[in-house]
Amino acid sequence: ILEELKIKEGALQKEIGENKEKGQKLQDEKEEFRKANEEMKITTQELKQQLSQVKTTNEEEQKKKQEEINNLQQKINVLSLENNQLNSQIKTNQQQRKSIPSIDSSTTIFEMKTRIEDLDNNVVNLSKLLNEEKIKNKALQEELTSKIKRLNENEKSLLTTETRKLLFNYVALGVKLMNASNSNKNTNLTDFYVDMEAEGIPICEWPMWINSQIEHTEIRPLH
Repeated sequence: ILEELKIKEGALQKEIGENKEKGQKLQDEKEEFRKANEEMKITTQELKQQLSQVKTTNEEEQKKKQEEINNLQQKINVLSLENNQLNSQIKTNQQQRKSIPSIDSSTTIFEMKTRIEDLDNNVVNLSKLLNEEKIKNKALQEELTSKIKRLNENEKSLLTTETRKLLFNYVALGVKLMNASNSNKNTNLTDFYVDMEAEGIPICEWPMWINSQIEHTEIRPLH
C-alpha cells in the first residue's frame, strides 16, 4: 500500500508540475496577447491619426481648389465684362466712322513713306556703326594679343626655365588644393607646363588656365 501511495504521490507531483508548466504557458500567452493588444491599440490610434490628417489635408486641398475655381470664375466674369465693353466700343466706333466723311489718304501714305525712309536710313546708319565697332574690337583684340605676347616674352627673359617651372608647379599645386574635388584628378603638371608654353599663357593668367585644365581632366581610377 505504501508503494502504491508513493507511486500515486509521484504521479500527482508530475501532474502538478505539468499543470504549473501549462499555467506558465497560459500566463506567457496571456502576456503576449496583452502586448499584442497594446500594439493593436497603438496601431489603431496611429491609423486614426493618419486618417484624420488625410481628411484634414483633403479638406484643405478641396478648399484651395474651390478658392482657385472662384478666382477663375471672377476672372472669367471680368474678361466677359471687358469683352462686352470692347464690343460695344467697336460698334460705337463703326457708327462714328459711318458718320465721318471720307478723307483723302494721300497725306497719310506720304507720311508713312517718309517714316519708312527714315527707318531705312536709321538701319543703314546703325549698320555702319556696327561695322565700325567690329573693326575697333578687332584692332583692340589684336593689340591685346600683341601685349600678352610681349608680356610673356618679357617674363621668359626675366625668369629662367627652371624658375618658371618651379613657379608654375607652385601655382598649379595651390589651384589644385583650393578645390577638394580636384584631389582625385589625374593631373600631369609636366604636360600642363608644356601646353602652357605652347599657348604662350602669361603668368597673370596661369591660375585660371590651370583651373580650366584640371576641370577637363579625367578622374583618377580607384584601385
